[in-house]
Amino acid sequence: DIGICRNPRYKLGQPCIREYLKRVPASEPAADFEGRNAVYAMKFHTLLSVMYSKDKRFRQTLRNELEEIIGKMGLSMSVEDDEGDPILKL
Repeated sequence: DIGICRNPRYKLGQPCIREYLKRVPASEPAADFEGRNAVYAMKFHTLLSVMYSKDKRFRQTLRNELEEIIGKMGLSMSVEDDEGDPILKL
C-alpha cells in the first residue's frame, strides 16, 4: 500500500511511486493502478485531515483527490450543504 506517498505531509510523492514501480510492477489491471492508489490514499488523507484540522491543506488534498476519483466515475460533487461542504450528487 503506497497510498501514503500521495500525502503532502510526507513529501514522498510521485518520485517515490515511480521508484517503487521500477522494483515492483503494478498489479493487474496495471492501467487501473493510479486509480486504485488514489482510493487507497483516501484513508491517509482522511486521517491527516482530522488529525491536523487547523491545517487546511490536508482537507483540501482530501477534497481534491475525492473530486478526482468521483469525476472519473462520471459523478459530481458540485452540490454543497448549508456549511459549504460537498454533497455527492448521484
